[in-house]
Amino acid sequence: MHLPPCNTLVRAVDGTPELRRATPVREWRIEPALDADGLVISIEAPGGEVHSFLIGEIDAQDIGEVLRHRTPVRLPE
Repeated sequence: MHLPPCNTLVRAVDGTPELRRATPVREWRIEPALDADGLVISIEAPGGEVHSFLIGEIDAQDIGEVLRHRTPVRLPE
């Protein structure tokens, strides 16, 4: 199913609400970089486009920490 980018309201880093164009994630993967320090995060959009980002170790740890704190824990019912 192809989902188009949608307008999503976010709270920007400075605290103000901001409307952003956000594309849903179809698939993602995290792989070690072989020729650089860090990890490569690859994200695939519903249309098949893939974008890869080289993330340094400290940034990867920071991203993990933010995700742990901002992702609600849902217990099974």
